[in-house]
Amino acid sequence: MNFYLISNSYKSFYLFRREIINELSKKYNVILIANEDRYLKYFNKKYECHYLNNLFNNKNIFYNLILVFKILSIFIRKKPNVVQTYTIHPNLLCIPIAKIFFSKTSAMITGMGATSVSKNLILKRIIDIFYKFSFLFCDHIIYVNEHDKKYFYNNLKIKVKNTNIYGAGVKKVKNIVTKDILFHKYSLGSTFNIVFIGRLIQEKGILDAIKIFKLLKIANKRLIIVGDLDARGFSVSIDKKIFKYPGIIFVGEILNTDNIYKFADIFILPSITEGMPTSLMEAIMNDVVTISYKIPGVDDLIKNKINGIKLKKYSINSAVNEIHKIHKSKIYRKFLINNSEKLKSKIDRNIVVKKVLRIYEQF
Repeated sequence: MNFYLISNSYKSFYLFRREIINELSKKYNVILIANEDRYLKYFNKKYECHYLNNLFNNKNIFYNLILVFKILSIFIRKKPNVVQTYTIHPNLLCIPIAKIFFSKTSAMITGMGATSVSKNLILKRIIDIFYKFSFLFCDHIIYVNEHDKKYFYNNLKIKVKNTNIYGAGVKKVKNIVTKDILFHKYSLGSTFNIVFIGRLIQEKGILDAIKIFKLLKIANKRLIIVGDLDARGFSVSIDKKIFKYPGIIFVGEILNTDNIYKFADIFILPSITEGMPTSLMEAIMNDVVTISYKIPGVDDLIKNKINGIKLKKYSINSAVNEIHKIHKSKIYRKFLINNSEKLKSKIDRNIVVKKVLRIYEQF
């Protein structure tokens, strides 16, 4: 039985789907399709992998036609029995193609993407039309936040059988390496450390994070930025020159962020669009106080001033004030951390994986 998983990158498979892929391979012939990237090497020796030359997230109509024929040719060679898609482009394109082969189909709505915050109303309308058409052929939808579920149900009138989960979930804290190179290089044990982890694009809030950091009146402050510059798809990329400011430490992309959280005093997520923010869940799992904008995904996780701070979008000064409060009061910080304990069991990746596998058992 052929079980296809289709995403926009092998990186997403590596970071969020490895456990799912491993469990499925015990029962099915697992086949992976995604844009080629350096994470492909973790899968191509163990699974059947088809890699695309940046065809997903490409806005060019000609390349989208090539993508359609590419997916068709893959399905013709090995008929799909079950197809699970992730992210916008695979969801919209591959679900209808899979139904030509009478496959069971499942789509995960990992977020509404940059188009959801775009001022281009025509583009938004076109995306909505594509969703309404494509999901006529979808057997099951996995939602990662309540906002998207309500939007699909009330606005798009898509009432397919569905399940809610906390994204990919996050792993419980592993053993931490005490002799961390970054920690010693910047003497982070004696500084107040604010951490930003995510794609370095405007929608994910990197510019706001830097603005907030510059306004802080805290001695020995540090802003540790972890992530990769991303100029693909509909996102707006930024220039690395903005990181050249006293106290900003640009780490770049790293696979294991456990150590970063361990010397973080605050995790900041001033993103304006998310599905279910994995970095936010990781911060919670690692007992780090979080400050985020009030957006889908964050709303599902954070109760304001109970287990984290949740602010209106673009509230730069409010974020600065909250960081000052947390910096001054260890009691307040401890209060926010302790109130996250119940949430940890819900966002544990093992729990999420088991829930997803139960969905596939119904197929």
